[in-house]
Amino acid sequence: MEQLKGGGHPDIVIFYDGLNDAGEAGPSPGPPHPHFSFDIIKHRIEGSISGRFDFVRESYTLRLGGAIRRVLFRQHSSQSVLGELHTKGVAALDNYEGNLSVAKALAKAYNFRLYCFWQPSLYYGKKPLVPFEKHLTDAAKDPWSLIMMGVYQEAATRAASVGSFIFLGGIFDSVPEPIYIDQGHLGPRGNELTAQAVAEYVEGHLGN
Repeated sequence: MEQLKGGGHPDIVIFYDGLNDAGEAGPSPGPPHPHFSFDIIKHRIEGSISGRFDFVRESYTLRLGGAIRRVLFRQHSSQSVLGELHTKGVAALDNYEGNLSVAKALAKAYNFRLYCFWQPSLYYGKKPLVPFEKHLTDAAKDPWSLIMMGVYQEAATRAASVGSFIFLGGIFDSVPEPIYIDQGHLGPRGNELTAQAVAEYVEGHLGN
């Protein structure tokens, strides 16, 4: 947006995102927030009471309570868990596609081509995992795993049915070597393969 306001006229704009959009499905009920820690920052700027005492959430007592809640969450019926994951996935993708609709309006107004890609993650796909990657995907150590997998599944379904973005969640399914440095960030080889996939798609859809 800053480039457009300054008179820049791009031919092509590429969005590459998804992991943070998926992560915002988990922290609290209601619609996804614009970004991580949005509530904390908002309350601090506004000088609210909750903003002055948000450090309490980081106390060991609250962390223990959260751990107990996660245990109880896992004890719910599988049907209720699946229902909640589906609801969160739908909300996250609705929010994401709402962002894309704004970008598409800009593309039409400023006459540039827009390509949107949902990034790969260890939370989704059938990549042969090396020991380090397998350790990162241990759901018992990562309470976000179920939520993220649910959102990624909804993204795969939405990309195939709606077609407003390209889902890259499975591009490493046949890659045996190490790719990730954590659940979402890639090492050099992963970045190279992803860039190749993006470039090949763009080149194949430029038309005239």
